[in-house]
Amino acid sequence: MTLIARLERIEFPDGASFTIDMFAGEGEVCDPDVFATLVLITSGNHCVTVFSPRRDERSVPGGWREPGESPLECAVREVAEETNLVLDPASLGACGYEVYTPLRVQGRWPERGGVLRLFRVELEAQLPVQAVLDDAVDPCWTKVSDFRDLAGERFWWPMIEAALAPAPPTNH
Repeated sequence: MTLIARLERIEFPDGASFTIDMFAGEGEVCDPDVFATLVLITSGNHCVTVFSPRRDERSVPGGWREPGESPLECAVREVAEETNLVLDPASLGACGYEVYTPLRVQGRWPERGGVLRLFRVELEAQLPVQAVLDDAVDPCWTKVSDFRDLAGERFWWPMIEAALAPAPPTNH
């Protein structure tokens, strides 16, 4: 795993505050620490984005983990709820995570902090997307360059950008 950013005192609208360390790569994390997942769904130079009215921002599909659910199950469920895409769990690759260290906890955040896990999947074609629930709306295929213009200033962008980077060649 590679540390790509350390963000001090990120404040959330509910009053919570965290230091966030972002890591890129396929490294393992302890499942019980994962409180939420995100999924970067790409096809060519496009990715699926959704708009969150609660956060007033466009991002990739994802959300909070439910009791008894694995991080992978959470990722697949959130994508289905926010885009109506049904993904094969085996197609998802872990590609990064954010470690949230609490400074002030409010709302539904885990008291001890925790981990937000990022998965990625590349689809051969841009399948139709539509919202199923109202917590994330207006799913669409967005050019990666347009997504960067829309979200490049968000605190979480460095992790998405690292996941979008081509994988380094492997020597066999």
